[in-house]
Amino acid sequence: MSGFWRIFIIVCVSVIVIAVGFWGYSYYQKIKNPTSPALHAISSNTFLFAEIKNLPQSFYKLTSKTELWKELIGISSVNKLHQEIMYFDSVFKTDSYINELYEQNRLVISLNDNLRGEVTPVYIFELPATDQGLAIESFIKKINGAKSIVMQKSYEKAELMMVNISSLERIFNYTIHNGLFAGSFDERVLKEVVDHLNSGEPVNTNERFRRIEQTAGKNVDANIYFNYNVFGRFAEKFFNHDKFPDPESLFDFGEWTETDLIIKSDELLFNGYTITSDTGQSLLNQFTQEPQEIKLQQILPFDISLLLHLGFENFEQHFLIRSKTPAYKVRFSKFESSFRKKYHIDIQQEFISWIGNEVALAEKHLIGSNKKTSFVVVHSSDIKTAEKALSQIIIKIDKAKGLNSFVRESGEYIIRKINDPEILDKVFGHFFSTL
Repeated sequence: MSGFWRIFIIVCVSVIVIAVGFWGYSYYQKIKNPTSPALHAISSNTFLFAEIKNLPQSFYKLTSKTELWKELIGISSVNKLHQEIMYFDSVFKTDSYINELYEQNRLVISLNDNLRGEVTPVYIFELPATDQGLAIESFIKKINGAKSIVMQKSYEKAELMMVNISSLERIFNYTIHNGLFAGSFDERVLKEVVDHLNSGEPVNTNERFRRIEQTAGKNVDANIYFNYNVFGRFAEKFFNHDKFPDPESLFDFGEWTETDLIIKSDELLFNGYTITSDTGQSLLNQFTQEPQEIKLQQILPFDISLLLHLGFENFEQHFLIRSKTPAYKVRFSKFESSFRKKYHIDIQQEFISWIGNEVALAEKHLIGSNKKTSFVVVHSSDIKTAEKALSQIIIKIDKAKGLNSFVRESGEYIIRKINDPEILDKVFGHFFSTL
C-alpha cells in the first residue's frame, strides 16, 4: 500500500472517530440535559405570559420608536420590568456567545404572583441541548466579578444560583433545568417553576389552550397569552378603579386570549382570538351572533380619540343571555327592581326593546384643553318607537324627582336630558358609566 493511501485511510478513520465522538457527546448531553419547551415551565396559575422570538430587536423597536411605551413606563410595575430588560440587554451584548444565545433562542416572559401582592416576571430561555451552565456562570463572573454568585444550593434536582447585581441592588436567582434557563428576582417564584417542570402539567396540555395556541401568528414581534381564570385576581393592579370598578368580572370574560403584537413606529398592533368555556357562562358567549356592518361612523365626528363599538345581530337576545350570567344577574335584577319602583319604568320593555344592532361609546378631546367629552350612540331598530319611549322615560324620571324637563332645539333635532345616567351603566356595562 502506498504512503498516500495509508495517510488517506488514517485521515478518514480519524474523521469518523471524531464525528462519532461528537455525536456521542451530544447524545449524552441530551440525555443528561433533556430539552424542554419553554411552555413546560408555564403553569395554569400564570395569568399572562409572552413568547418573544427576538427580544433585542423587539425591545429596541418598543423603547426607541414607540411613544406609548414612554407613557407605560410611568406605571411602577412596567417600569421595573423595563429596567430589568434594559440591564440584561446591555450586559448580554458584551459577550458574543451569550448574545448569540440571547438573539437566536426563544424567550418567554411569564408574570407570576409572589404572594406579596406583587407581579414578578420570570425569564425563560430555551437552550440548545448542550451544557450551558459553565458558560453562563463564567459570563456572570466576568460581568459582576468572581464573588457576584453569593450562593448556590440544590432544590428538587435543580441547582439554584443567586447573583448579586450591584447596579440594580438586587439578588437575581437562576437555574438551568431540563434544557431551560429560568431566572427571577424572587426565589420562591423560581422554585415554583422548578416544581412545575418536575411534576406539573404543562399549560399546553390543556385542550382549550392548544386550540388558542394554534391561532398564534408567526411573523410577529410577540405572542401574548392571557389566562382569565387567574387574571381577575390581578386586574385591579392594571385598571383605573373609577373607570373599571369591578375588575374581578374578568373571571367571566373567557378562558384564554392569544394576541399577536406587531410594533410599528407610531402604533402597537394587537390582533388575536379568545376562547370561552363550554359552560356558556363566559361574557363572550353573549356575542355568539353574526358580525354586523358598521354604520355609526357616518354620524360620528372625525376627530374622536376613542371608540368602543359593539355590534349585535339581535340586542334583546344578547341581553337575555347576559342577564343570566352569575356576575350580572344579581346586579341587574336589583337595579331593574329599583328602577321600576322609583319611576314605574319597565327597562326591558321601554328601553331595551328598541335597541338595534349597533351601540358605541366615543370620546372627544376638546381643542386647547385637557378636557374631554363622552357620548353614546345607539342605532335604534325603529326611530319613532325609540323617540316615543325615551320621551316617556324622561317624563317619568323628572316627575319622580320633581324636575323640569330639559328640552332644547338644534336645527331639526330636539335635545333632551335623562336625569338618571345609571341606566347606561347597567344596560351596556361599566365603560358607559363615564357619561
